[in-house]
Amino acid sequence: MVLTKYFNQYMDQDCFRIVTGDRHTAEELLKQRFDYIMYTGNSSVGRLVMAAAAKNLIPVTLELGGKSPAIVDSTSDLSVAAKRIVWGRCMNGGQTCVAPDYVLCKPDIRDELLQHMKRHLLDLYGPDPRKSNSLSRIVDDKHYEFFGPILPVMTVETMQDAIDFINIKEKPLVIYAFSEDSAFIDRVISTPSSGATVINETMSHAGIDVLPFGGVGSSGMGSYRGSQSFKTFSHMKPCYVDPYYKYFDFSVDARYPPHTKSKERESYHSL
Repeated sequence: MVLTKYFNQYMDQDCFRIVTGDRHTAEELLKQRFDYIMYTGNSSVGRLVMAAAAKNLIPVTLELGGKSPAIVDSTSDLSVAAKRIVWGRCMNGGQTCVAPDYVLCKPDIRDELLQHMKRHLLDLYGPDPRKSNSLSRIVDDKHYEFFGPILPVMTVETMQDAIDFINIKEKPLVIYAFSEDSAFIDRVISTPSSGATVINETMSHAGIDVLPFGGVGSSGMGSYRGSQSFKTFSHMKPCYVDPYYKYFDFSVDARYPPHTKSKERESYHSL
């Protein structure tokens, strides 16, 4: 409500408006003939938004999240990888659409990676994270499962198995990979389809305003941020004015019926 209070106080109400309400309010809003709709939330509601927009042929941008993996291979610095993954998972209590949702690694590095994660959790949030002022709280229990600071760590036999595992799932909003193997990095960038790919870092790409932000498939459609926002919310309307239409109409006379042989020859020579 603080945002609503100050937004309405300082922004032009003829241009910007915040409407608060429940599902029924949203349904009524979606019946309006807007020029464009952007929705941020889960894919189930995203489908409803897109269906409602389709009734009036309104274009949409959907930012839907999705389960974003973090791949860690043996060439990476496991301590740094663990710290950045833990930080990304726990930021805002894990309630961010670009948080790493699960980790894929080979069995031979899993235990060491987990030890680094435990150590960094202790360093970041203390022996009892519930008492830490640096860890955000979650509103209620229903938001906790997998949209909170929970991080499954799963093993795969090869790094190709990790890519294959991602490929059989719904397309993620972002893929994180920690590696110093340039060939593997190229594979991660080029093979799985995702909204973004981030190497040896988590979360930070979402704060770089020169990068477009958006998903693909079940993680969304369209993009925004920086200059891309202007492209998304603008229609590139071509305009053409002929200032000489009264004087040189004879120059395009061949296009008008009746279509004769002489006009055909004239059109041919003008090409």
